[in-house]
Amino acid sequence: MPHVLLVEDDQNTREGLVEILSYEGYTVDTANNGREGIAAARPEVDIVVSDLRLPDLSGLQVVAAVKRVNSGAASIIMTAYTTPESYTAGKKTGIDFWLTKPLDIERLLSAVEDALLRVRQNLHCAQSVSDANVVARHAS
Repeated sequence: MPHVLLVEDDQNTREGLVEILSYEGYTVDTANNGREGIAAARPEVDIVVSDLRLPDLSGLQVVAAVKRVNSGAASIIMTAYTTPESYTAGKKTGIDFWLTKPLDIERLLSAVEDALLRVRQNLHCAQSVSDANVVARHAS
């Protein structure tokens, strides 16, 4: 089952998104601030969905920490406060999708599905490279 880490400080939004994502078949871990999000970073996290503005840290910091634990994790930032600077910083951090609040749930679900597809494609590519390396070593 695909694993999502949801980092959102607004309790109502967080609970609503957990309900929706769980209904869609995702395992969802939650954090209500950046430090909790970083503490919840695990190798099994496929996708991190984070608010950009958290009370203690930036969602970009959370994503960077998750990617240190699992470089193949996909990332989605949600925000009502997009600036050119934050968008540029997000690109440098490797944000896959940038969603504006208020959220369009269909767009969120589409982004999560696309992010999961990227994760699976990256895993497949990494496995293919690994298999090719094994074959090359045995051929020599």
